[in-house]
Amino acid sequence: MPTPLPFRLRALTAAASFAFERGWLPTPRALLDTPHDARLRRKSMRIACRPGDPSIRTEDHQVQGRGGPIHARVYTRPDTRPGAPAILFIHGGGFVDGGVDFCDNVQRGLAARTGCVVVGLSYRLAPEHPFPAGLEDCQDVLCWLAESTPAGLDPTRIAVGGESAGGNLTVALALASRDAGGPAIAHLSIYYPFTDTTLRSADWDTSDMPGVGRAEGEFMVKVYAPNDASHPLVSVLHAKLAGLPPSTVITCGHDPLRSDGIWLAEALRAAGVRTLHTHYDDMPHGFLMFSRLTRRADESLDEMARETAKAFASSSERRTRREALVLEHMSSENVQEWERTMKTFSHARYELPDGRVIDGHDDVMRYWLAGRSVVPDQRNELIALTHLDDVHVQIEFWLRGTPKPSGQPFEVRLWAVYDFDGDDLMTNERVYTQAPTADQIAGRVTPDGRRPAGP
Repeated sequence: MPTPLPFRLRALTAAASFAFERGWLPTPRALLDTPHDARLRRKSMRIACRPGDPSIRTEDHQVQGRGGPIHARVYTRPDTRPGAPAILFIHGGGFVDGGVDFCDNVQRGLAARTGCVVVGLSYRLAPEHPFPAGLEDCQDVLCWLAESTPAGLDPTRIAVGGESAGGNLTVALALASRDAGGPAIAHLSIYYPFTDTTLRSADWDTSDMPGVGRAEGEFMVKVYAPNDASHPLVSVLHAKLAGLPPSTVITCGHDPLRSDGIWLAEALRAAGVRTLHTHYDDMPHGFLMFSRLTRRADESLDEMARETAKAFASSSERRTRREALVLEHMSSENVQEWERTMKTFSHARYELPDGRVIDGHDDVMRYWLAGRSVVPDQRNELIALTHLDDVHVQIEFWLRGTPKPSGQPFEVRLWAVYDFDGDDLMTNERVYTQAPTADQIAGRVTPDGRRPAGP
């Protein structure tokens, strides 16, 4: 049995149960009688949730998504400056309720605590827009953040968080971004998430959350993913989780999703993801929205801000280390230095101006050494260095020199992509005569530009 709820939360739970029994509060099924746009405007309960920090500045945007305009709101502290990292926060509501206003207090609280650019959104709701509509909206807003950089945010330092259904979408968004080569995500904050569409947890039968039990869970799955309930971007507990960003998972004792969150934390750790799991045994589902009734809401928001800031700091340190390695390699001025850095690669590939491709570590080394005998003064001049995601660093540079015996100076504009492993070691170098495509960067095409054959 979980630790008893504190008095004020116990009183709220009792009052809500009384109201549900008498039909004064809508069940999830009855909630769908409310039009979609009205549900998007739902706000948190004022009796339970304090208003957010009024000093936080907000700016509303209409992001052009695949399914139409998406309402996004940008939150900034008055002293937030260009180059600040960003946090995308995804509200809950069982995939059928809520919008950007629902977690306004959380978004303001994160902006106030971190100085980050915080963004909330109103994604399309089920059943009018079943999976993958809501997830696509989250993807489109994430891409908009990375490409448009509202408030001058740093597109290489973006974290994502969410609560309940938003916790599910947080994990699904990270999976989709990982697999599609989307914007890099520095950290995940996953609050009491729905993760398992099989509903095998006994918590669905024993939880004291008012108005929500196994029947309501089954209904939620049916309306959100009527044809795709087992899809790994819906039932995220059963997805391949390796390679996800460092994660903080928050669970609570009085919650039909208690085991869903605990199992997710265990699965993330088993997949090698650095994971912090904090369990509030005396808290109910949704406690992040109960700041008037428990100090745990602010304590947990402090934790989210703290762990996200740590991830951003770690990301900055990692970028600095990787930049130093790349610059050392590209600026190697003699054969011995170049051979030394080249030995760190497990593979290398060069695309030559005449269309030939040299594919393989040893062949690339022989080609480069032969070139040094013809152009002994060849040198590189950096144009730009870009961190593409958590694995790849790209440089654009001029290769210049004076070949023997012609004595005519030349210059070639090239692009190089370096792959890194989890220990910040360069494992691969690929050089291109044109800016590489996303498929080339992610390794989804063979050297001659074809997609590799399936298994």
